[in-house]
Amino acid sequence: MGTSMKITVCESGTDFAKKDAPSIREPAHVAALLKDLAKSDTEFFAVLSLNQKYRLIALDVIAMGTANACIASPRDVYRTALQRNAVAVIVAHNHPSGDTTPSAEDIAVTRQTVAAGKTLEVKCLDSIIVGRCDEETPTAYSLREVGLVEFA
Repeated sequence: MGTSMKITVCESGTDFAKKDAPSIREPAHVAALLKDLAKSDTEFFAVLSLNQKYRLIALDVIAMGTANACIASPRDVYRTALQRNAVAVIVAHNHPSGDTTPSAEDIAVTRQTVAAGKTLEVKCLDSIIVGRCDEETPTAYSLREVGLVEFA
């Protein structure tokens, strides 16, 4: 698999990164960060690596897929998070159709990711699905908010 695209928001370990990086508190924040990628005709899978105050260290697209599928494993998620020295992550992917309803596979992969994070002591805070739309900010579906997955 490997990283096909990286978007670094700020350098890890600098005062700027700690003080001025955006704080990620709700699904709309994730959707706003991913608004350009949400317009993609193919699925992508992204990891938002966060510091101890849940401020963004980096946003990494770890997989690109097809029009209706993208494969990313917990191993890929936490490889990226550990390289970034993250204490928490939010995972996100898009549905090019615009329908943000999670599939059974979306739920299963999220559960595996949460379990792996507990072992590695890196919290998975949420799994967000963003949908394509004509508005400035894409729609966002939070598996945490709807209670489909028990998060740390």
